[in-house]
Amino acid sequence: MGARGAAQLHDELSGQLADMSHQLKLNALHFSSTLNEEKKLLDTSSTALETNLSKTKTSKTKLSAVTTKTRGTTWLVLASILVVLIGWIWTYLLIRMT
Repeated sequence: MGARGAAQLHDELSGQLADMSHQLKLNALHFSSTLNEEKKLLDTSSTALETNLSKTKTSKTKLSAVTTKTRGTTWLVLASILVVLIGWIWTYLLIRMT
């Protein structure tokens, strides 16, 4: 292989290296644009998750209040039924005894 063959090989490899570096640049640009798009998507998702967390906390607070109120109402209803039942039995016994 002479100087001419080496120069030709050098030119060929230089051309391939230039093509590879151009492709690498294109890939880097594509990767960068893809990352920017995903960043926007992640920001949107993050905002949606924060909103959902806030709504969930609010719902949990409201649910706790309703649960507490419902327990109180349930015990009041049961106590009322017990009082009416005791009153009915007492009245029945009073009528039967007299």
